[in-house]
Amino acid sequence: MRVDRSAFADGPWSDEPDAYWWTDANSKMPCLVARHPFLGSWRGFVGVSTEHPLHGIAHDRCARPGCNHANQTICEEWFPLALLDAHGGIGFACARGFYIDVPESLGTGGEWWFGFGAHEPDLQPGKTFEFRQARMRYPFPGAGDYRTLSFMRHECGRLAAQLEKLALEWRKVAVP
Repeated sequence: MRVDRSAFADGPWSDEPDAYWWTDANSKMPCLVARHPFLGSWRGFVGVSTEHPLHGIAHDRCARPGCNHANQTICEEWFPLALLDAHGGIGFACARGFYIDVPESLGTGGEWWFGFGAHEPDLQPGKTFEFRQARMRYPFPGAGDYRTLSFMRHECGRLAAQLEKLALEWRKVAVP
């Protein structure tokens, strides 16, 4: 995963990698942060195993155990994007390789990945070209906050904890 940073102004992102992955120490879930290839901002992902109750559930579909509503929009409070809290909200859920390139050394290959991004209104390094041309230095006035690798790792940890708690709680609930 290599991002072309030639148009980016200098800032805290200059010394950060384009991707970073690990296994969360508490939940044992695989985590990944990867730079958006054009915007340069971070996207965070946490993978759940095939045994997790949200495995295979899109971020904008009902996850209520036993739900059989043909019109799932009546179950919006059961959507993963409503059940989970991460910076900028849960924006996607997908399998490996569909939306993200997950390193083969991370996870088992069967995970379902929930993701979020540090996009608008956060500062996106890929949109800093005009600051670079004006020879301005970071922080740039009115450009929003830059979400660092450290911040995104923390958010992935928070999301992993929520996913773990949800799985434990749902295992106790009988299917209606």
